[in-house]
Amino acid sequence: MLDDETPARAYLSAMDDTETERSVHAPLTPERLQALVHLTHDTIMVRDLCDRIVFWNRGAELRYGWTSQEARGRIIHELLETTFPATLDTIRQQLLAVGHWEGELQHSLRSGERITVSTRWALERDAQGEPCGILEINNDITARKQAEAALQQSEQRLRLAMRAARLLTWNWTRERGALEWEGNQELLAALRDRDGDIARPQALIHRIHPDDREFVQAAVRGSAVEAGYADVEFRLLTEGGKSRWWALHGRAEQNAQGVLTSATGVLRDITERRALQEQLLAAQRLEAVGRLAGGVAHDFNNLLTAILGLTEMAMMADATPTEVSESLGGIENAARRAASLTQQLLGFARKQMIAPRALDLDAELDRAQQLLRRLLPTNVSLTTVSAATWPVRLDPGQYEQMLMNLAINARDAMPQGGHLTIELSNVQVDAQFAARFPEVAVGDYVATVVSDTGSGMDAQVRDHAFEPFFTTKGAGTGLGLATCYGIVKQNRGTIWIDSQPGHGTQVNVYFPRAHEESIVPSEPSKPPESAIPDGLRGRTVLVVDDEEGVRRIAAAALRRAACTVLEASHGEEAVSIAGRYEGPIDLVLSDVTMPGLQLSDLVARLRAERDSLRFLFMSGYSENAIAHQGLLLPGVAFVGKPFTMDRLLNAAAAALREPEHS
Repeated sequence: MLDDETPARAYLSAMDDTETERSVHAPLTPERLQALVHLTHDTIMVRDLCDRIVFWNRGAELRYGWTSQEARGRIIHELLETTFPATLDTIRQQLLAVGHWEGELQHSLRSGERITVSTRWALERDAQGEPCGILEINNDITARKQAEAALQQSEQRLRLAMRAARLLTWNWTRERGALEWEGNQELLAALRDRDGDIARPQALIHRIHPDDREFVQAAVRGSAVEAGYADVEFRLLTEGGKSRWWALHGRAEQNAQGVLTSATGVLRDITERRALQEQLLAAQRLEAVGRLAGGVAHDFNNLLTAILGLTEMAMMADATPTEVSESLGGIENAARRAASLTQQLLGFARKQMIAPRALDLDAELDRAQQLLRRLLPTNVSLTTVSAATWPVRLDPGQYEQMLMNLAINARDAMPQGGHLTIELSNVQVDAQFAARFPEVAVGDYVATVVSDTGSGMDAQVRDHAFEPFFTTKGAGTGLGLATCYGIVKQNRGTIWIDSQPGHGTQVNVYFPRAHEESIVPSEPSKPPESAIPDGLRGRTVLVVDDEEGVRRIAAAALRRAACTVLEASHGEEAVSIAGRYEGPIDLVLSDVTMPGLQLSDLVARLRAERDSLRFLFMSGYSENAIAHQGLLLPGVAFVGKPFTMDRLLNAAAAALREPEHS
C-alpha cells in the first residue's frame, strides 16, 4: 500500500523535472507534502494496478462529490463511468512503455453530471523498480470545451448563413490598398467571373453596368466623405455580356485628420431576388387588369341575359313575322358571341364561375382531339402523348378552352405549316426544381406541355405574352394566352413559356395532383329542350336580383313553366316579401352580388322563417360569397349568366330535387 508521502512526491514530480524536484522538494517533510497535495484544486488520485483507488485528495472530493473514505477501494473507471479516447489496453501499453500518458476523458460526478477533464497519468514504481501504482492528475476543462463547441457551432452557423444568404464580406485598408474577400467560394467565383480582378476597387467599378456606375460611385464617395454607410444595388457585367445583380452594404472609417483609412462591409448576390420582384410586378399588373375585366364582364352579363331572354321569347311567339324572327336570330347570335368573349375576360380575371371535379386529363385530351383537329389547317399535324396521369381537380370546360387557345396560338405561329404536340405526364417537383421556378411548390403535378415548330418568341415578347391585349402574332385580341393564364391560376396551377426565335414555343402547364378516388367523366352538352322540366310546374319561386332586366326575364321564364313568381330587387325586400307571403315558397333564385344585405345573411334570415327553402344562385362571377377564388362549393346549386330559358328552368328543377336543408 502506498503511503501518504508517495502521491505528494509523485504529484510534484509530474509537475516539474527531476532536477527541480531534488533541489526544491528534498527538504520537505511528508506532512508538508501531504498538505500541498490537499491544497491544490487539481484532482489527484492514486490507484493500484487493478485500478482500485488508494488515494483521493480533497480536490477530488470537491470535484466529484465522493469523500476519500467512500472512494478508496472502488474501481476508479467504474466509479467515474470513464469514457476513453482509445481502448484502456492501448493506454496501459503506452503507460508501461514510457511511464506516462496524457489525454482527455469524460467522467460522471456523483450528481450524474458529465464533465470533461484533461488528465495526466504517471507510472509509480517500488524500490525494486517494478510498477506498483498509477498517479492520476485531472483538470476540469468542461467550460472550455463547451465554449469551443459553441464557437465552432457559431462559426458553422455563420458559414451556413453566409452561404444561404449568398453573402461575401470585404475589407479595404489604405495601407494594403486592395480589397480582401471572405465567404462562399462559389459566390467568389461568380464575382470573379473567370479571371476577373476583384482585388482592385477600380477594376470592379469598371465592370459595373454603365447605367448603374454613376450612382454607385456617388454612393461610395458619399460614404467615404461622411464616414458613414453605403447601401446600393447594382449590376456587374459578366464575361458573356450578361449581368448579375449585387447589393453592397459598407461603412467607411476616417482618422482624426478626416482621411479615409478603411472600409468594410458585405456584398450579396440578389439576382434571384430581383427576378422574383419582376415576376411579382408582372403578376400584380395582370391582377389589376383582371379585376377591371371581371367588373366589366359582370355588368355586361346582366345585359346579355336580358337580350337572350327577350330574343327567345320573341322567337317562340306564333305570330312573329319572318323578318322579325331573322332579325332577332341575328341578335341572339351576336349576344352569344359577346357571351363567349365575356367568358374569356372572366377566365383571364379568374372570376369565371366553374364547377371543378376530379378529372382524368388523358380522357379529356382524347375527347378534345376531334375539336382541335378541326381548328388546325391540313399543313399542321397534331400528335398527342398521354401516360396514365394522376387525377386533377379542374373544370373540364376550362381545360378544353385552354387547349383550344393554345392550339390556336400555335397554329397562328405556323402559317407555313408545322407540327403541334400536346403531351401529358406526371411530375414530382423537388426542392431543386422549385428553386428554379418559385411559383411551383414542392409536390405532385400533372403537366400539360404544348409545343409547336413555329416562329418562336424573343425574350421581350415572352415576358409580356400573358398580359391582356398583348398579341404575340401582330394581330388578334391578345386575350388567348391571358385567358389561359387566368384559367390556370384559377385552378391553382402554374404556367410558363420556353421559346426562342426560330426554335418554336413550348407552353408548360402544371396542375396539382388531386388525391381523390372517383373521376367523373365529361359528358357532351345536351341540346336545349322546350318542355317544362319535371317537378317545376306549380312551384312558387322568389326571384331576387337588383338588375331589372335579368329579374324580368327570369320571372317570365318561370311563369311560362306554370310557376308562381315573387320578385324582389334586393335582399331586404326579399325577406319582407317572404315574411308577408302566406303560401309556401319552394325556391329562392338569387343573384350572388347585390347591394345591401349580404348573400349569407339573406340565406340565414330566410331559412330562419322557412327552414325547408332551397336556393339557386346566379351570377357572372363571385367575390368569395359562395366560392373561394371562384370555385363552387360542393352541393351549391348555381346557374351562370348569361343563361337561356331552358338552362334556367333545368337548373331550377335540379335545385328543387336537392334534399331539404337540415
